Amino acid sequence: MDVLLGYATAHCSTRGIADGLAAELGDAGLKAEARAMGSVDDADAYNVFVLSGTIHGQTWLGPAKAFVRDNLDVLPAARGTAQTRPRVRALGSAPL
Repeated sequence: MDVLLGYATAHCSTRGIADGLAAELGDAGLKAEARAMGSVDDADAYNVFVLSGTIHGQTWLGPAKAFVRDNLDVLPAARGTAQTRPRVRALGSAPL
């Protein structure tokens, strides 16, 4: 897989967002997979990371924070050059 749509969700809404984005990217010809961040044990298999997590109490859920903390060696600040390192985008969702 090239693109990880990682999610951490409390009530499955963030999973729905990740699934939808993965489908759109797949339709555009990219290899994309939506996975719960807590289940990803092969982060180095991805080139692009779109990480989304539910926000409760003004912070990401634990699995989202743990994924970032546990994969600092794979995420862009830690490896490669601007041309070769993975791309990362993070977003959060919260009830209004």
